[in-house]
Amino acid sequence: LTGLFNQISCGPYEEPPDTAFALPIIVPGSAIPAAILIAGVSPRLKLDDVYQDFFGLIGAALTASLANLLAVQEAHSHAERGRTTLRETEDDLAFALKAGGLGSWKFDPATRRLTASEICRASFGPDPADSFIRYRDILSRIGQSDRRRLCLAIRHAVRTKGEFNAECCAVRSDGEAAWILIRGRGSYDGNGALLQFAGLSLDITERKQAEERQKLLLDELNHRVKNTLATVQSLAIQTRTAESPAAYAEKLTARIEALSQAHDLLTRASWEGAELTDIVRQTLTPYAFESGGEIRMIVAGPPVRLGPNAAIT
Repeated sequence: LTGLFNQISCGPYEEPPDTAFALPIIVPGSAIPAAILIAGVSPRLKLDDVYQDFFGLIGAALTASLANLLAVQEAHSHAERGRTTLRETEDDLAFALKAGGLGSWKFDPATRRLTASEICRASFGPDPADSFIRYRDILSRIGQSDRRRLCLAIRHAVRTKGEFNAECCAVRSDGEAAWILIRGRGSYDGNGALLQFAGLSLDITERKQAEERQKLLLDELNHRVKNTLATVQSLAIQTRTAESPAAYAEKLTARIEALSQAHDLLTRASWEGAELTDIVRQTLTPYAFESGGEIRMIVAGPPVRLGPNAAIT
């Protein structure tokens, strides 16, 4: 193209061209022209092969320029689509984490700093406006035994290039105790050196409290079952003075039925206690009448409230 420019005069002409032609600019890979070059033929020059080659080279240069421009635009569009997809993925992840009550965190071993989400920070109680937490500040909130277990789990994960999973009891900045499940995994360079740790956190305080309530209920149930069995054993011993096996079975059955009714009284009162009059009346019901139907006893007295253990013993 430079050589042809030297052969063809490219200066301004006083008279306008009287001949022009349209040169389509077709970018490779496209079925339609990307542009059309309208070229005026100089009235001073003959449209010979050299002149035609000159226009052909200009068209080729424009084609290359347009192809490069379109390629840049496509790359930009592709990058923008990638950024949009990444933002949508991050938004979806943030929504899923928030819906599940999961906090996210990232630890830089070089600076000993944690970058944590709002949910993660709220679990430990630092200022929610500060996204950075010092590693030692987190450890200082965790009890000594849990802190040691967490550090051992992290060291094991680094040594095995695996993940760690630990439950810790931490004291929040407001003084409240919280149970937190922490999971994480490290990323490493080609030489196996630790680059960072990242993972999730979950406040499991309610779960731990439910487990503690369940344990208390099971302990109480075990205690009451043992008390009931001891009571039944005592009834069996007290009834052995019956005149005959049939009388023994009848009396024991009646006493166990009375015990069952005492349990019913407690159940209706949510095992908070029962009135002494009600318990005595139900317990003595099997013995309150003679064989002929005459009343043997009358239960009366001031109201006395018994606790659960006293009510069944």
